[in-house]
Amino acid sequence: MQRWSLRPIIHSIGSQKKVGTLLPLYHRSFSIQKGIYELAFTEEEAVDLKREATKRRDQGEAVFWLPAHDLLRKEPALSPLVKGALYFEKDAQVSPVKLIRALYQSAKILGAEVREHTSVVQLLQTGNRVTGVVTTKETFHADSIIVACGVWSSDIEPSLKMVPVKGECLSFKTKLPLLTGTVKYKNCYLVPKREDRIFVGATSTPHVFNEEVTFSGLFELMEKAKQIVPELSGAVFEKAWGGIRPQTLSGQPYIGPSPHKEGLILATGHYRNGILLSAITGKRIADHIESEVYHS
Repeated sequence: MQRWSLRPIIHSIGSQKKVGTLLPLYHRSFSIQKGIYELAFTEEEAVDLKREATKRRDQGEAVFWLPAHDLLRKEPALSPLVKGALYFEKDAQVSPVKLIRALYQSAKILGAEVREHTSVVQLLQTGNRVTGVVTTKETFHADSIIVACGVWSSDIEPSLKMVPVKGECLSFKTKLPLLTGTVKYKNCYLVPKREDRIFVGATSTPHVFNEEVTFSGLFELMEKAKQIVPELSGAVFEKAWGGIRPQTLSGQPYIGPSPHKEGLILATGHYRNGILLSAITGKRIADHIESEVYHS
């Protein structure tokens, strides 16, 4: 499938919001709610995380500090050198692939039309207003055009100036489950998956526009993973992969109408948080378009 596929083209704006009503049908297949642990390995890190726990509780979040003995009771495979963790009890993880499939199927059920292998060539404009897109197969006209193409968004709207940041991940298979919840230390996270698999991520290399997996990247991740869960040294390597994150110059995602062109709506630049922010992004974009339709 081309990077610039129109997937999907929504002909009924209202159906964008209704997609969310179908996702519970797929929820159990792509979501696991076992909490997230942000680890401390030094006394200084422990002090900082305890302060963070107090701050977040005051803001109403379900988060608290777990001292080492309580943490190791919950996650005994963690290194005995750990000092404790900030525990986000209600946080969950999802399978990105299964989530995208669920969104795809929900959108189709609600009337979305998909054009695969159809690359966008350019925007159609009348003055300062975007009126459609030209693709390799046909031309589409619409009152609103949404750019949601990740790091490739700059190809169609150069003013966005997206910054590519390559990330590498790998996965292992273990004989027995080693973790129940996701654990994170600095820029490394370990995510337990079904069938005794653990995903490890992720490197971060700005201004690299390829998905190649490097020796140095894998070595860095394996060293960090072993520090967090020593028993992983006996795990079986499964696979490794790379991807390109879309970062903006400001570090903030673009969500909403373009300040420069009428009829152009932006939903891009989420960097590491595309999955995390997907629901609120979809709601905000749908709300904006429905508001425009209502007032037109």
